Amino acid sequence: CASSLETVFRADSAEIKQVCFTHASQFVLHGVNGYTIAGGYVPPGFYKRLSAASSAGSEIHKVCLSKLSPKGYWVSDEDGWQCSGLGTDLSAELEKAPLPLHVCHAQDGEWLVIRDFGFACSPGKCGASSLQYNNLDS
Repeated sequence: CASSLETVFRADSAEIKQVCFTHASQFVLHGVNGYTIAGGYVPPGFYKRLSAASSAGSEIHKVCLSKLSPKGYWVSDEDGWQCSGLGTDLSAELEKAPLPLHVCHAQDGEWLVIRDFGFACSPGKCGASSLQYNNLDS
């Protein structure tokens, strides 16, 4: 693991924007659309989306790799967003506006979606307001 992490962090001297870890792989987003992946399995749709953004010069904003499913991911870039393998409730939440700022999908299946001025989380985990948009502005 240490050698693959060294590879990831030494891949580019550009500004590191985000780091993601799963049980099998590590991901670093750097610069506008640069990325480095080390370790195990990478979902094909995830890799295809990143490659297309990088080739087109589009900015990659945020990435979430599921810790529950090796095939689960969420990517936000200049062209919108894409997700796969995240389960029914989380996928339905991601369809709602506004666009998430970040998404987390834990190994136990729990999830959190962070948006401007609010968040949503797994059913039964946000108290009485589960699956409702929780406004942080009030």
